[in-house]
Amino acid sequence: MFQAIRAPWPVVYLLNGDECVYTGVTPGPSTINFTGPIIDAISKQEQRDPRSLRFFDLQTALGYRSKSDAEFEFNEVALNSYGGRQPHDDYIWLEATCPAAVIEAFWAYISSSGAEPSQIACAAAMEEDDAWDFVS
Repeated sequence: MFQAIRAPWPVVYLLNGDECVYTGVTPGPSTINFTGPIIDAISKQEQRDPRSLRFFDLQTALGYRSKSDAEFEFNEVALNSYGGRQPHDDYIWLEATCPAAVIEAFWAYISSSGAEPSQIACAAAMEEDDAWDFVS
């Protein structure tokens, strides 16, 4: 079942064990710019230590005007041990192949037209994980 947070920026997310996929649902500042606060808000809502979870950012046309309908990127968000000047500098985005079950679960957020979703700019493959079996 999808969960949602409104602050710092509206996102919906699915939690499966220790893996959490989130996506922005309104145009405006990207989820990249609010990564730390989004992770903090989800962790607080779930009453989990954020270090006990793996986070994945699903970037779609809903939150990124540069993407066409049905195009998306999927990245694991990892803590950057070097830190940085901006809040989002504390994290790095690792390209990953989006599991089919995640595409199916988030289809309506990826493709408003019903077109087949297409992952773009993915250089690394993520191991297939049958555990991504969401029940909606």
